[in-house]
Amino acid sequence: ELKPDDTYDWVVEHFDDTNCKRPNKHTPSVRHTASGCFVFKMYNHSYNDKCHPNRTLTVSAFYGPGCLTPMPVTAVNLPAERPKLTFGSPRRRLARLAN
Repeated sequence: ELKPDDTYDWVVEHFDDTNCKRPNKHTPSVRHTASGCFVFKMYNHSYNDKCHPNRTLTVSAFYGPGCLTPMPVTAVNLPAERPKLTFGSPRRRLARLAN
């Protein structure tokens, strides 16, 4: 969210369901300046946010406080998707696309 001084607040919404329809009653959202390492004691996680001049944001997640132990790139709290099967070898598919 853009603030009047042209800085941003990072707003994290918390939900109690996988479809993001029921906001958490205790902490429906958390706001903080989008710069630096922040600790969420409730989850024992810390996040390092960095705003870039091109108006993009990088968020790095860590276990525990202090942004010291990186979390995996893949989500650990979401079910994995099954890979979609494709038929035919990659060479055959490329040959079909070339023709």
